[in-house]
Formats: sequence, C-alpha cells, structure tokens
Amino acid sequence: MDINNKIRIVHLFNKEGSESGTNLVLISFAMGVLQASLIAVINSASGTADYGSLNFRNFALFIIIILLFVLCFKHLQTKSFLIGEKIAHKIRCRLSNKLRKCSFQELEKINPSDVFMVFTNDTNIIAQSFPILFMIIQGIVVVIFSLIYIAVLSRPAFFVSLCSISIGMVFYLKQAKDIDIALQASTKFQGKVFDMISDIIHGFKELKINQNKNDELYKDLVSNSEKVKDIKVNAILPIVRVTLFANIFFYMLIAIVVFVLPNLISEFSDNLPKLTAALLFIVPPLTNVGGSIPVFANSNNAIDKVYSLEKKLDKIQE
Repeated sequence: MDINNKIRIVHLFNKEGSESGTNLVLISFAMGVLQASLIAVINSASGTADYGSLNFRNFALFIIIILLFVLCFKHLQTKSFLIGEKIAHKIRCRLSNKLRKCSFQELEKINPSDVFMVFTNDTNIIAQSFPILFMIIQGIVVVIFSLIYIAVLSRPAFFVSLCSISIGMVFYLKQAKDIDIALQASTKFQGKVFDMISDIIHGFKELKINQNKNDELYKDLVSNSEKVKDIKVNAILPIVRVTLFANIFFYMLIAIVVFVLPNLISEFSDNLPKLTAALLFIVPPLTNVGGSIPVFANSNNAIDKVYSLEKKLDKIQE
C-alpha cells in the first residue's frame, strides 16, 4: 500500500515541512509504548492485589508512565498544531505571491470560488489534520505492542486477533476510498454554491430590479446546495458503517477470546484476564483509526485542490 497516496498529508509534510518530523514520530512511538506498557503494569498489579497491602512498585510505575504520557501528549499536540499552521501559512503565502503576479486577463481564467475555498477552507483542513496523523501513529504502536504482549500470553489468541484486525483494515481501506470519491464529487457543487452566493452579493442591485433573474439564481443555488447535501450524506453512510463494523467486530473478537478459546484450549483460562485487558486496550486506537477516515479523506481532497490551483497559476504564467 502506498501510504503517500492513501494519506496524502504524509507526502505534503515531506514536501512542505521546513523541519524534520522524526522527533514527533519518535514521541508518537514513545506514547504508544507507554500506553501499551500500562497493560503489563495493570495486569501485574491485579495479579498481586490483596486487601490491606499496596504494591508500591506497580503503583509508582503507573504514576510515572501516566506523567510521561501527559508530557509527551502536550508536546506532541502543541508541536503538531504548530507544524500544521506553518505549512498552511507557507501554502497561502506561495499562492498569494503567484496570484499577485498574474494580470487581470490571466486571473479571469481562474474560478474565484476555487481561490477562496483554498485560502479559507482547504488550508485550515490541512493544518488540522496533522495532530490526528501523529495520534494515529501512536495508536498503531499501541496495537503492535499489545499484539506482541498477546502473542507472549497465547499464540491462538494472537492469531485470532491478527486475522480480525487484518480483515477490519481491508474493510477500512475500501470505505476510505468510497468516502474520498464522494467528497471529491461534492467539491464541484460546493464551488457552484459559492459562485452563486458571490453573484448575489456583487449583483445585489441588479437582482433587486430583475425579480425573475433573482428567483432563477435562488433556485439554482438551492438545487446545487441540495446536491452537496445528498453527496455528503452518502459519504457519511460509509463512516457510520465503519464505526459500527469496528465496534461489533472487535467486541466479537473479545467474545471469541473470552468464551470460545477457553473451551477449545486447555489451560487457556489462566491468562484470560490479562488477554481481556490487552484486547480492551486495542479497541480504542483501532476505533480511532476508523474515525480518522473522514479527516484524511477531507485532507486528501483539500491537498488535491491546493495543488490543482497552483498548477493553474503556474500554467497561465508560462
């Protein structure tokens, strides 16, 4: 799978970023390791818990892990927001510079709505995608280390978990593609709605005089807005399916491990509480991956529109 094609925000970061993302990736990795290590600490503490006695070692480890996680989380979120805004600022400045060098005749070749949408909407979408990108990296690390922990406890549980996650990822990628296509289709009609609103504002006096033209423009605006609504509703349905599928699928995974495998494998129940805890740690990050579909679909669409506008500006200046 080409990650730059599926999540184009990665390619954008490599191309537009003025600083290396290695530190943020390492922090995301460290957060994932810290979160995954909580499983071992919690399972160890639960195995030695007794009335009237506190396991200071496990308690201290728990507090240290939480404190380190909070510090990493604060740094990661702050830095990723800053990187996103810097890249958005860089894109706006570069496009503005190309726009101001165009002649009036050249600018007439470009749809004004394309320019305004890129500057007001698309660059903001791009900036807001970066914190989510690094949080998804952290979630993937949690899943990987949790699976390693499960493999140590029980190989059958590991293979069941791995197969379940693989099937879920195939479903995820299929739905992500459908959402991406739907959002690209809605962009065309969004631009038409923007153009019509612009016509209403700039041709206000003429529309007040010519009622027929006023009514016709309004009908076209409502029609295109209706199409945007229908397309976006159709794009939301795959998101609902992914969220529903993820929750049902992974809780069924827990059900298989808790109810089925103990009846098929002797001595499996010895590690059942630990396996259940590990699986419960896996569910939230996997659900977050499903929830990131619309975010990355929107960012893919926004990035395409940015570079499409830039190509148009470069072409008319040749």
